Amino acid sequence: MFSFADIVVNGNQLTLRQITEPLSNSSSATAANPYPFGTDINGNRLNDPIPDTVFGPITQTVISAPAPGPSALLDAFSLTKPELDWSSPLLTKFQSAIGSIICWPSQG
Repeated sequence: MFSFADIVVNGNQLTLRQITEPLSNSSSATAANPYPFGTDINGNRLNDPIPDTVFGPITQTVISAPAPGPSALLDAFSLTKPELDWSSPLLTKFQSAIGSIICWPSQG
């Protein structure tokens, strides 16, 4: 199953959504293999992917018919970067250490 990631950053929040390639309206699932292409974020069986696009190397054209289909959401999560309190003792020591490492060129 091929998938894409949609990543959005808004301020201190990053959101990722993983979606499938377009899917067909049918499934090749069997009793022996009930989830041949896995499940979506809610545990529902995924339908089969649409057939691959066929490209004619000699004519340099697409020779297969378009095959649109719906996608499914595979995974989603958000991360929020915490605000830093620069007055905390740990970060004050960090700032001091960084300041002693960075050497600015002298003005003269």
